[in-house]
Amino acid sequence: MQHIKAGVVMFFLTACLVYAVENELNGSSIEKAAGQSLGPMIQYHAPGKAAISWETEKPSASVVCLFLNGKQIDQVEDSAPKTRHTLTFKNLEPNTVYQYALHTNINGMESESGFYFFDTTFNYTLPAVDSAMTLFPEDNLTDIYSAAADRIVAETGIQQGYAVVYGLGEGRLAYELLKRTNLIVVGLDEKKEQVTAVRALMKDTGLYGTRITVRHVESLDMTPLTSRFANLIVSDDAVKTGMPPGNSAEVLRLLRPSGGVAFIGGGTNPADDSVLQTWLEDSVGVAKTTTSEITDEGWIHIVRAAQPGSGSWTHQYGGVDNSANSGEELGGAGAVTDLEIQWLGRPGADFGIDRNPRMPAPLAVNGRLFHQGLNRMVALDAYNGALLWLSEIPALRRVNIPRDSSNWCADNNFLYAAVENCLWQVEAQTGTLAKTYPLPKDRQKGYDWGFVAQVDNTIYGSSVVRNAMYTDFWGKASWYDGTSGAGTFKICSDKLFAYKKDSGDPLWSYEKGAIINSTITLGDGRIYFVESRHTDLSENRTGRIDKDVLWLDQFLVALDDHTGKKIWEEPIDTADGIVVFFLSYAEEHLLLTASTAGSYYLYGYKADTGKSTWDTRHPWLNDNHGTHMQHVAIAGGTAYIEPIGYNIKTGEVVTEKMGRREGCSAVIATNHALIYRGQQRRTAMWDLQSEKVTAWVNLRPSCWLSTITADGLLLAPEGGGGCSCGGWIETSVCFAPVINMKKGE
Repeated sequence: MQHIKAGVVMFFLTACLVYAVENELNGSSIEKAAGQSLGPMIQYHAPGKAAISWETEKPSASVVCLFLNGKQIDQVEDSAPKTRHTLTFKNLEPNTVYQYALHTNINGMESESGFYFFDTTFNYTLPAVDSAMTLFPEDNLTDIYSAAADRIVAETGIQQGYAVVYGLGEGRLAYELLKRTNLIVVGLDEKKEQVTAVRALMKDTGLYGTRITVRHVESLDMTPLTSRFANLIVSDDAVKTGMPPGNSAEVLRLLRPSGGVAFIGGGTNPADDSVLQTWLEDSVGVAKTTTSEITDEGWIHIVRAAQPGSGSWTHQYGGVDNSANSGEELGGAGAVTDLEIQWLGRPGADFGIDRNPRMPAPLAVNGRLFHQGLNRMVALDAYNGALLWLSEIPALRRVNIPRDSSNWCADNNFLYAAVENCLWQVEAQTGTLAKTYPLPKDRQKGYDWGFVAQVDNTIYGSSVVRNAMYTDFWGKASWYDGTSGAGTFKICSDKLFAYKKDSGDPLWSYEKGAIINSTITLGDGRIYFVESRHTDLSENRTGRIDKDVLWLDQFLVALDDHTGKKIWEEPIDTADGIVVFFLSYAEEHLLLTASTAGSYYLYGYKADTGKSTWDTRHPWLNDNHGTHMQHVAIAGGTAYIEPIGYNIKTGEVVTEKMGRREGCSAVIATNHALIYRGQQRRTAMWDLQSEKVTAWVNLRPSCWLSTITADGLLLAPEGGGGCSCGGWIETSVCFAPVINMKKGE
């Protein structure tokens, strides 16, 4: 296909920056190429490279043109017609914003898209190792170390994150792992001269400090490394001598929970099983926290289990129950002094949107942390912050979540992201698009995917009129902090449905009224929501409803979450939820929260019948900076909304001493504390038992929900960038319980 004609290039030259502002800042839709049905998506697989993927309704040649400052600098293409397209640009400059346009040729009709953008600042990939490079002489050890590395990779399957070489030796095993994986290697040894030699050798390759770091330790029995951070632990010494060095208690301390693996051995003359078993039994608590074995070839294989008492933050407010609580014990922590830094690093403030527009919450499950930024999402190892993958998706953005539902959720193996009119199932470890779930057939044109949730083998979704969701994030109007007006309008769905997760087969659908997205909640085999059936809404085509009749003819509805059969429905008459309107589930009870006209109104219902059990109200403490738009956090049967905690079953006041908030963030709960933005805008903890507040200096969350708990960790990917009210540390940070704080850890 020929290059774009000169006139078109001149258009791009004059319109590029204007188009960037209009589309990136104001959230306008970028014009698609004819037949373009999915994407695009940018992924980085190596420094200087970006892979662009998209789909077309019918087979087309694959063509992408690349621009810098409006000038075309490259074009890549594949003439073979196909519907799933992937092309790669190479030799890209770091820290550079590029533009690109997709081209289709379907049945002889050529078409081009508008400009999309990607920013190589977010290419966090690591440099590869030249497998042909030789650092060590060919001798009798070459095949031994090569075979050992092959065995380690094959048996553990670990390719990313951090590997500790426990007993560094000459660095041979470390180097073999670098060639085979994308691991960052940390080498430890008691012999100072060996450490010095390996460091010099690795510096010459250019890998030192990016792919490998080595350090001398006084004793392998007690190393200065962070606890529970290593994805993989191996030993060069054990390959050479057949006997593991140090002790298994230290190995276990360093291993990451939820699948961290020690695979130690590989020598031609392994020690006797009885000797290896004695070394293994030195570990305190191995039986409780790991599975372990000694293989026939003398390898010691340890797999660390999940952290006891850990939870998973799989949805916007923790789980499908909207309790803002993942069930996390967090080691019993009730104060910031009970926690220590686990890791800090990327992404920083440049990754995301200014804090005010209230983006979707991060997610964390099965040892992975997922975080959204400006039309991009990233997956990190929850225990060490290592990059797993990053994707830039122009159509991903959704903001003003308090007036809508989130656009993503996750399970142990997949991330589910609503992008335009379908749901993407993304492999959690690799970022690969595994499959897509389309909207129901009668909603595939003119609609977007709204609500999303998952439980077991079921995906739940809803349809919303196209472009109804909030995407604007630039300017005061996009702070979404008002008590009335456009920023408070609720996103409503006209259809709710469920699919089988594995096959994608439809299970059921429901449509009757305007379903308020912020109320859709699941619990104990039911899906609950509030809908308005007022006739004036039957012709509503915005999906973003500003009509007063939304608060009339309302029904609280419960469906069987497997069949969609209606279990019960009850007419309700609540205060108009002008500011926010939320529904949460806990302990067979539902809690509906409405905020309007200076007060919070709370309503309790029995979850099995929908019958009202209690209602109450209390005044806002303020009418700005989020004080008037709180989401409840539920712990121990108590629903907390500043400044009061209510018994969720009876409405009885449990406490009026909640730690005072400052600023716009939402409150989350563990089983022992509330976590929120406290006084002086600092991230704070309020102990549920002592009712005392502690806080970190210079740390702040976003203006809605960016700090979560899961996997035995407090995870705070950066979401507060742009705030002018303090000298904040704008970096992602993770905290873990102080080691030994909880007996037996």
